[in-house]
Amino acid sequence: MPDKPRSEIIAKYANDASIFLPLSNYRMAHVRDQGNQDGPVMVLIHGDNGSLHSWEPWVAELGDRYRMITMDLPGHGITGPVPDENYSRQAMSRFVQEVTSQLKIDKFILIGISLGGSVALQYALEHREQVRGLVLIGASGLKRDEADKNKGFLKLANWPGVSRLMRYITPYGIVEESVLAAYGTPVAVNKKLVDRYYDLLLHVGNREAVFKQLEQRTQEDPLDIFIGGIIAPTLLLWGEEDILVPLKYGRRMRAHIPASELISYPGMGHVPVEISPKLTALHADQFIRREILNTESWTQ
Repeated sequence: MPDKPRSEIIAKYANDASIFLPLSNYRMAHVRDQGNQDGPVMVLIHGDNGSLHSWEPWVAELGDRYRMITMDLPGHGITGPVPDENYSRQAMSRFVQEVTSQLKIDKFILIGISLGGSVALQYALEHREQVRGLVLIGASGLKRDEADKNKGFLKLANWPGVSRLMRYITPYGIVEESVLAAYGTPVAVNKKLVDRYYDLLLHVGNREAVFKQLEQRTQEDPLDIFIGGIIAPTLLLWGEEDILVPLKYGRRMRAHIPASELISYPGMGHVPVEISPKLTALHADQFIRREILNTESWTQ
């Protein structure tokens, strides 16, 4: 099936909160700046094959207290592909830095899910002075056990013999299966949700970007030996039924990141923030108030 034109994607998936920032090497970055403009700032990064829409349930829960910056990463959502085809973790971190710089935000709580979690870790290692706290949900970035190597990052792309074909032919049913695998429960998956993932994947250039990112990810160094240098208070949220980035990786992060806590959720898969936004937002808010906002580090 053909790519979907940018104009069609913007008409369907942008809204009044959408802004488009011209950044170096990006045609336009799709960003939303919502919530309490006088509150502490959250910068939220979505996961594999996702978009800023993943955070809208949290915006509804936390927007009265926090200023909430969400964005579509390069090769994802409305932002779409980038000219140099660099979708590495380091390039994603530079993208986040450009967005926050344009918005003139110099300190914030950084939150990421899956791929976004690994980007958040990278950013926190590179910009320690800006990141006052981390919330990581099903975060990737650690060295994967051999048995897990075919489970991460967009399951549909790892099917033998179809990855090249799927640049041009992407059956709706395969996307639906991938979403079901990520969410871990059919109760949380409906046609509107699957349509969003499907449409944004077919946004012109995004399918090619997915596979470029897959190739580039295999060349990146895992973060295991670096995350001991994270100094920001860190909350880890994990679904106990996560088959894409299993809970054992959350436990490994908890063991290596000095000031970290881990909360796991029985019966939930890879995206607990969308499966149970009220509970996950409550846990994040409680941690942030206790460990970040009530300390001297926030006002320094």
